[in-house]
Amino acid sequence: MPTLQNLLASGYFARELPPSFSTASFANAVTGPNDGLVAQISTVAGSPRYAEMCVHNMVRSGGLRRHLGIPNPVHYSRQCSFIVQHWAALQQSAHRSPFSLTKPVDTGAERAITGSHDFTARTMRRAELRASGRFLIHADINRFYPSVYTHSIPWAIEGKNVVKQAKATNILNTIWSDRLDTNTRNMNDQQTVGIPIGPDTSLLLAECVLAAVDEELNQTIPGLRGIRFIDDYEFVTNKRSEAEVVVSTLQSILSKFELALNPTKTQIIELPHPIEPLWTSRLRTFVFRDAGTKGQRTDLTAYFDNVFALARGAPDETIFKYAIPRLNAVDLAPDNWQIFQYLLSQCARCEPACLPQVCDQIFYYQSNQGLAVDIPLWTVCLEQTILERLPLGQASEALWALWMMRCLGISMSESVVSAIDTCDDSPVALMALSMSSYDFWNEASFPRLQAFAEPSELFGRHWLLCYESNKQGWLTPPSGVDSLGAHPQFDFLRSQNVSFFNINALPRILSRYVPGSGGGGGSGEY
Repeated sequence: MPTLQNLLASGYFARELPPSFSTASFANAVTGPNDGLVAQISTVAGSPRYAEMCVHNMVRSGGLRRHLGIPNPVHYSRQCSFIVQHWAALQQSAHRSPFSLTKPVDTGAERAITGSHDFTARTMRRAELRASGRFLIHADINRFYPSVYTHSIPWAIEGKNVVKQAKATNILNTIWSDRLDTNTRNMNDQQTVGIPIGPDTSLLLAECVLAAVDEELNQTIPGLRGIRFIDDYEFVTNKRSEAEVVVSTLQSILSKFELALNPTKTQIIELPHPIEPLWTSRLRTFVFRDAGTKGQRTDLTAYFDNVFALARGAPDETIFKYAIPRLNAVDLAPDNWQIFQYLLSQCARCEPACLPQVCDQIFYYQSNQGLAVDIPLWTVCLEQTILERLPLGQASEALWALWMMRCLGISMSESVVSAIDTCDDSPVALMALSMSSYDFWNEASFPRLQAFAEPSELFGRHWLLCYESNKQGWLTPPSGVDSLGAHPQFDFLRSQNVSFFNINALPRILSRYVPGSGGGGGSGEY
């Protein structure tokens, strides 16, 4: 069972944020030894009943967007406390599915709650499943997390009729799972549609809803063979007509929970069908020869030529984000470091969504191998990424570019500062403000951001920027009011020296698999 400490420390902020964002001190303060600390942060007294979420715009490969949600700490801690109290019942509800490979479990690993199976296990189950049918149904729920109807959470746990009857007879408050609905809405400005993308608790709630869908589907079509990975379904049947029945039945059941299939991703395919995209196999099986420095250089250029060609042919696939970690199995010769940086820079310029993977490579060779980074090259690359992407609202790319600039000691240019001052993304603004405080620019150059230091923002969508900038003294409210002192919960966090951001955090240095001392690494296991 996950503890409140673990949910707040390891299950709060999305894993896609840079290492400078952390909730460890928050978790320690809330669950500390002093009496009443959990109550101080999690009770309604002294705080608005609901709050807006901080939203971070994350752009995936091909320009697809999703909004990571960072709930207000007061309301998120309240939700986590409730989940810990009812973990056994919630896990039982979420584990009812006969199809799910992502049943929520407490693994005690990097995250507080994870799915029960990873992508490798899904590949094996796909092969097993497809061995027993002639037609494959692939179905995907349309905008799943953003479209979850919060009232459907107690419906899934208790049964829709039970909840409807309780509401009609004014005894809804006696059903414990109704609190999950209320807490979820209160984290999102009382919106009844959508759960935040990022926190681990959302996986738990999502699995509760879809487990109820899966259970009814299995009862309606006994013996149905299939798997589900989060919101991605696969079934097999012996006849096309049977497959059509599965699709229509699944859509009918989903509609009871206010969900719908994505028509562009739902299809019936006659087997055989590739278990994985062909580009995955092509990159995984690329062989880096043990052929010395010159041979390795030839292999590097050939490999990236493959990557660039595959990416051009499938722009919506995460090819760059897969291809770069594949090189963890390559022991790069120091004389090939410069051309490797050129190739990585081209990846970053063409698809900035791969910047986290680029960072991993750069910082590994800088820290572990002592190789000098080409600062002029990366200055141009990172500045252009910010200037091109930030006006489009693609904040995650700009955030990682700023993080990489900070770690490499690259100062922000005047044009970069101007672009940041006009953006509406709190994580990006925080990164820039912290860099300016460390002489990467003059913090007085962010006049527009001053407005987000007002006390009202502590329960608005810029709560993260408001709290951290006031605590650190990076911004001063125009009114001159002590913003944190205006709300006891945030004043308490300040008194406990809670910080959600640390510019001095170290880059992550991933462990690597190097099978030989030369250019080896043929299969690319990593």
